[in-house]
Amino acid sequence: MSGHHCIEIKPVKLNASQKEIKDAIQPSTVLGKATETEIEIAALKSKLGWKHPIGLFGYSKDSKYKDLWIYFDLKDQSSPLNEVANRTFYMYGLDGAQCEPDWTIHGSALVIRIEPDYNFSPDAKFVPLISTQEMYDTIVFFRNCKDSPRKIALKRDSVRMMGSFAMNPPTAAGGMNMNGMNMNAFMDTNGFYMGTGFRPLDKVKQDADVCDACGKSQSLLSEKLKKCQACKVTLYCSKNCQKKAWKAHKKVCANLCK
Repeated sequence: MSGHHCIEIKPVKLNASQKEIKDAIQPSTVLGKATETEIEIAALKSKLGWKHPIGLFGYSKDSKYKDLWIYFDLKDQSSPLNEVANRTFYMYGLDGAQCEPDWTIHGSALVIRIEPDYNFSPDAKFVPLISTQEMYDTIVFFRNCKDSPRKIALKRDSVRMMGSFAMNPPTAAGGMNMNGMNMNAFMDTNGFYMGTGFRPLDKVKQDADVCDACGKSQSLLSEKLKKCQACKVTLYCSKNCQKKAWKAHKKVCANLCK
C-alpha cells in the first residue's frame, strides 16, 4: 500500500459522512520523514505560519506501539474545532507528556509516523509511510469504539510494558533491567502504572489475549474476543476468523471438549 510521510487532517465534524471525512484527509508535503523536532517546528512556523506548533503521541488503528506524532497549532483558537482530531488523538498530554490530555485542536492537524522505542517494543516493525486509507480507518476506529481512545492507549501501553518486562526482566537490585531502566516505576504485583493510568494485571493479561486466527490482541480490537462455543477455550475476534480457523481448530476443539 502506498503512503506518505505526512498526512493533514483538516477540521471536520465527528458525525461527518464518510466522504466528508475522507475529503478532510490529505497528503501533505509540509513535513517529510520524521526528523528532529526543532527542524519540524521551524518548518511548521515558516511554511504554515503557525504561532505555537506542538506535538503529542498517538496510536494508529492496528499499532502495538505509539506510532504517530501529531502536530497542531496550540495558539490557534479561532479556526474551526477539529472534532475528528480531538477524538482520535485524545490519549496523552502535550509534547510527549504521559498525562491527561489538556489541549484542544483547532484548524488542521499534521500526522507523521515515528519509530518505536525498542526498549519497550523490541519486536515492533517501523513502517514510515501512512496512507490516507489507514488514517481514515484509524479515525473511524477510535470514533466508533466503546472505550475512549485514552483507555485504549492504556491497554496497549500496559500490554507492551508486560511484553517488555518478560523479554528484559530486572536483573539487579532495585528493579533495574539490562538497559538501566527501573521497572519498579512501571509495575508492581497488582498491575502496571502508565502515564495513561493504572491497569490491573488480570486485565492486562486479558488485553494480551489474541485471536487464534488473525493473531490480533484484545488491546487492538474494539470488541471483546469471544470463546469458541464448543471448547470454551480458543478465542476469536469475529465469526469470519472462526470460520477461517475451523479446519485447523476442529481436532483441537474435539480434544478440548473431552
